[in-house]
Amino acid sequence: YTTNSSADHRVQLDLGLWDKFSELATKCIIKIV
Repeated sequence: YTTNSSADHRVQLDLGLWDKFSELATKCIIKIV
């Protein structure tokens, strides 16, 4: 079941990237406003 664990890891990685991206986007929006 290595594929399943790797998929879980990929999901966690995506969530981490999304967290950083949303944080960055929020800062940009605050700067614009």
